[in-house]
Amino acid sequence: MNKLTRWIDFTNEKVCLKINQIYLQKIDSGYSTNIVLNPLFYPYYILRLFLVGLNVLRFNKQLYLPYSWALDKKQQLPLSSSKTVEILFTLLGLRFFSKPNQDPYYYNKQVNKIELSFEEHTTPTVSIIVHSANERTTLEACLKSVFLNTHKTDNFEVIVVDNSNNAEILKSVKDSAGVTYIKDETLSKNLSSCKKAITIAKGKYICLLNAKAIVLPSWLESLIETIQDDPEVGCVGSKILSQYGLIKQAGGVVDQSGNYSNYGSYQHVRAFNCDYKRPVDFCDTVILLSKSDLNEVNGFDSNIESPTYQVIDLCFSIRHQLGKTVIYQPSSTILIISGNNRRNAFKKLRENDSAFLSKWKSILGNQYQFLNIEAAATRFLPQKTISVIDSYLPFFDKESGSNRLFQLLKIFKKLGYHVKFIPHDGKYVAPYYRILTSKLGIPVAYNFSGKKQFKSSISALVKTSEILWISRPNLNLKYQYLVQRFAKIKWIYDTVDLHYVRFLRQAAKENKPRLIKKAAKFKKLELALASAANATIAITDVEKDMLLNENIKNVFVIPNVHSPKTFEQSKIFTERKGIVFIGGYGHPPNVDAAIWLIKEIMPLVIEKLGDIPIYLLGAHPTPAISELASKNVFVPGYLHDVDPYFLNSRIFVAPLRYGAGMKGKIGQSLEFGLPIVSTTIGVEGMNLIHNQNVLIADNTESFANQIIRLYQDQQIWEEIRNQSLKAIYEYTPEMIGEKLQSLFEKIQQTS
Repeated sequence: MNKLTRWIDFTNEKVCLKINQIYLQKIDSGYSTNIVLNPLFYPYYILRLFLVGLNVLRFNKQLYLPYSWALDKKQQLPLSSSKTVEILFTLLGLRFFSKPNQDPYYYNKQVNKIELSFEEHTTPTVSIIVHSANERTTLEACLKSVFLNTHKTDNFEVIVVDNSNNAEILKSVKDSAGVTYIKDETLSKNLSSCKKAITIAKGKYICLLNAKAIVLPSWLESLIETIQDDPEVGCVGSKILSQYGLIKQAGGVVDQSGNYSNYGSYQHVRAFNCDYKRPVDFCDTVILLSKSDLNEVNGFDSNIESPTYQVIDLCFSIRHQLGKTVIYQPSSTILIISGNNRRNAFKKLRENDSAFLSKWKSILGNQYQFLNIEAAATRFLPQKTISVIDSYLPFFDKESGSNRLFQLLKIFKKLGYHVKFIPHDGKYVAPYYRILTSKLGIPVAYNFSGKKQFKSSISALVKTSEILWISRPNLNLKYQYLVQRFAKIKWIYDTVDLHYVRFLRQAAKENKPRLIKKAAKFKKLELALASAANATIAITDVEKDMLLNENIKNVFVIPNVHSPKTFEQSKIFTERKGIVFIGGYGHPPNVDAAIWLIKEIMPLVIEKLGDIPIYLLGAHPTPAISELASKNVFVPGYLHDVDPYFLNSRIFVAPLRYGAGMKGKIGQSLEFGLPIVSTTIGVEGMNLIHNQNVLIADNTESFANQIIRLYQDQQIWEEIRNQSLKAIYEYTPEMIGEKLQSLFEKIQQTS
């Protein structure tokens, strides 16, 4: 039944996407809205209505919501004024991707009780200049969307530029407190009308916003973060949606003749190629840039008539005069309200502007060669590319393996690679997806419209990559077909840890023959993969030697990545109290370690030192872990910020009795300079020395004695703390970056 319902949902979405794409393309080509009755659509309509019927039979109230508002007589009508048309469009799927908060009627009618009152600031961060205001309804919808969907902590002012003879515009602004009104007496249709507004603007940044736009939540916050995080960013723009909820523009493209087009038109709002931060030729409708940069390039060129080409000219000036980048930021999303005369508007926007072409002809001819739309849209991305596959998005704050991969992704970027990421489970998980796509500029494939489309997305990402980095043996086995399909790609097998070693150690500890069989199976698989790959990644020198002993060549050690933490003031020995352990409890070695610690080791410690607070940190505590909680044992579960525990506890313990690879928890403790007691397996492969930068013990009594010793002896505590901070150096991003650079150079030389 679950498979059937998923099929219904995925198929319904795909059918509605096709209907909307065909309809919008016809409308933008100049056809009347009556095109909706064309026989061309009939096969899709029949399938759509069949799927609607299946949804009704599922008796799920949530599934009725897309239709209920169209049938409710009390509801205000979005997009059209005819109830019959609205019901028809809803049933036929032309409202499938539309949402109430993306429609002007929502703001002008259903949100009619809100009082527009913008807070006035003497020194705003951003001056939002709303230009091309010539219709009261669209202006009010725009201002209301700004009022409702702009983060309250964003410090901004609003300036409206009226370039019309519409008396209602002035009245509308007067009814809105905190809005500055400027009348452009020239009635200019281009952005030169904003000159006075820019002059009086008090913000550090200028945000130019078309009055026909409706902004969606986090729109301004995302723009500000993008330009503030990187001094090389000169201008940043948003993802633009049409009224039907599909993409209208995901950055703009210009060719060598000066013609332009909107990249991503008619695509799904979640299409991976339109959903990551990247440098572009230009952005339109809403852009944010610093006032100083805008003044340095002398604002908008009044010799250029078309407002679109004025924006393109500004973006070119930012890039080619100031040497800064123009960035498309998909986390900032707006919707543009289309005009009525689509045929003429579409044609006019595509007309070339001779002044623009004359100004940039040499640069256009040299740098804007147009091969195809995809190549043009990604022309400013690094030429070197790497695709990375792991089980899921890197949950860097929940588990060691994910944190290692997350750090590696950032290093790949610093080495000049365009990085692409594929989570095997295909899931979108906040905030990790947005951190990759909107902060790091990494495109991510995820499954939102069925397995077939997801598989196509994977191939589309990988086919243009030079390197394919796949984590874990099972995923390397599954995705080995990509290496065979794209013969020029270099395949890197990242073991994460040698699974067969971990299973053998667990079998020895728990005396389970079935684990020995499992270990043998994994050993055969892992050695076969390592033999076939262009390079195999071991996490430690210990595991590298194991592979070398099995006659595996091209083995490289890429360990966990750690950087020393810097704090203005760190607590001294006498100011600290308690013992901390951390680990994801979906990993059996961590469960075993925590149980051994609390049930066997700590009773011996408490007998000597009395009660001590013990913190068992980590995500997904199992029932067995939760049962360990007591007045002195704290099991808080996942915590967004664990720094206070490392900064206030006196020692860190890692009583790991089996496992493989490098233990991220050890490196995490070294980052804080928090002295450690662990086992030989716990510190394996990290070049740590007993009594120098760690204390090591492998049985219950010895482990308890080392805890007692470190917890009581301030001198040994301070000595180990000082050496801990030195031990982390070889795992810094800079050192790992050098290793990766050498690895990539070597595999590129192999045939």
